[in-house]
Amino acid sequence: MCSCVFNYQHSEALHLLPGPVSLYSRLITMAALHILLICCFTVLPIIRADCDSAFNGYSYSLINSAKDWASAERDCQSRGGNLASVQSEPEMQFMRNTFSSNVQTFWIGATDAPKEGVWLWSNGKPWGYSNWNGGEPNNSGGRENCIHVLVGLSMRWNDLPCDNVLPYLCAKKL
Repeated sequence: MCSCVFNYQHSEALHLLPGPVSLYSRLITMAALHILLICCFTVLPIIRADCDSAFNGYSYSLINSAKDWASAERDCQSRGGNLASVQSEPEMQFMRNTFSSNVQTFWIGATDAPKEGVWLWSNGKPWGYSNWNGGEPNNSGGRENCIHVLVGLSMRWNDLPCDNVLPYLCAKKL
């Protein structure tokens, strides 16, 4: 699950209370902050737009606003990266552990649009690792040229038409 960035310090909350702060007021304030933290870590990750985490020298951002594959890649580039490439099982395991509770599916940066059956990463990294769902890729309908991750199926990959709109995973070098 993604981390929730929470910069509000306990001491800052105490300064919001008027006049001298009694022990009782401090306890009430601390209890309220703990409730807020619980919301931050259990409720907000479900509804917030972006979720950031790092692995192996890259920062990953899961973007919950849905875009087609090309628009998602352009947005990742505007953020200083690309759609995520997956180079190894440990990297895929990181994605499972980090992003599986946030969305049902998301784009990653692989396409075979230039040549059917020859998969390329949008960031130019070499193709080597794959995590296809059974029977995939199948180019159903003759136009499935982009990869999305099927969260409910152990984060397996499926090819899908690139004009579908999905959340997406950006990655940039730290």
